[in-house]
Amino acid sequence: QTLFLVAGASILAVAFVRATRASKATIFAPRGQAFSGPIGRRAAAAGAAFAARSESTVSASCFGLGRLVDTSGRSVDSSTLSGCSVALYFAGAWCPMCRSFAPALKRYMQNAADKAVVLVSSDFSIADFERHQASLGSDWLAVPFGSPEQDALKRQHRVWGGRESGTFGTSRRGGLPHLIVLDEGTGDALKVLDAESYGADALLDW
Repeated sequence: QTLFLVAGASILAVAFVRATRASKATIFAPRGQAFSGPIGRRAAAAGAAFAARSESTVSASCFGLGRLVDTSGRSVDSSTLSGCSVALYFAGAWCPMCRSFAPALKRYMQNAADKAVVLVSSDFSIADFERHQASLGSDWLAVPFGSPEQDALKRQHRVWGGRESGTFGTSRRGGLPHLIVLDEGTGDALKVLDAESYGADALLDW
């Protein structure tokens, strides 16, 4: 009977040690290795979700902008502009003053490596928008055409074309073309460059 009790105790002790080791291996997996077991999988999933939320928050807060698009239609994170002086460019290809101002703006940007322009379009179709963006330069970004953000930026900065007054009203700061230099942290206006009134001379204040 004594031998039976000793053997049983030994079996229980071995089982306890194995269970403890398995638990430690699940929770304290070495750095760089995948977690194992249900607890480890839940921890890894929670960490990934937190990282995704953090990245989204950082991206959305850069110049107050969300996702942008390049001339190929590819989505680009606004955080790629971090460290630059960024101006929203409110313009439409149908606008005569925009067509007159665009060559001067393109020349200015060729010698301004620390600056970037983001088009906020007032074009009337996606085809017009795509041609307009492509005419500015292959590396110019834009707010997605027809997006809620495009309209929100016009309302926030009170800049839109006269043809859009039926949508946005008449209490605007100015018409087209206009540039608004943004604060990187808040997205607020740092400078208002009234190219509608002053043409290329407006760029001297940037």
